Amino acid sequence: MKRIREVLGMMTVLGGLLFISSCGPDTPARPIEEVQLEKLVATWNLSDVTLDGTTKRSDYTNFRLTVAGTAGQTTFSYTTAGATALLTPWPRTGSWKFGEPVETVIIRMDTPELPMTYSVTDTQLQISFNFTGNGFQPTRTSQVKGQWVFTFTK
Repeated sequence: MKRIREVLGMMTVLGGLLFISSCGPDTPARPIEEVQLEKLVATWNLSDVTLDGTTKRSDYTNFRLTVAGTAGQTTFSYTTAGATALLTPWPRTGSWKFGEPVETVIIRMDTPELPMTYSVTDTQLQISFNFTGNGFQPTRTSQVKGQWVFTFTK
């Protein structure tokens, strides 16, 4: 009986060691910045835009936002195209970085920096921000100041 207990005890220890040794090292979770960047990097086509709640501005019908970046970097780039507005709150090119929290805030690195709230899925990106500057093709300044919401699709 004593011998059976010893054998069972040894088998239990060996079984536990085999179980533990069969488990590989845990894969570390990807940084949230990398996960979000992967979702953001794309060419996004405008599906809707509002300024202070006024919908469907025809001067942004063909507007596109291309977001680029490499995991591990702290700043990224974007380009815009297709806006026919005389004045726009978007420069043609620029840089951006993640804000806090990473999942919902990006910062356009204008002077001064412009915090922007975003939400992104595999197929849709929405960016909202309060623009107080003069615009990037300076005429009719009052037409770009205010709360903007841009909704894009892939």
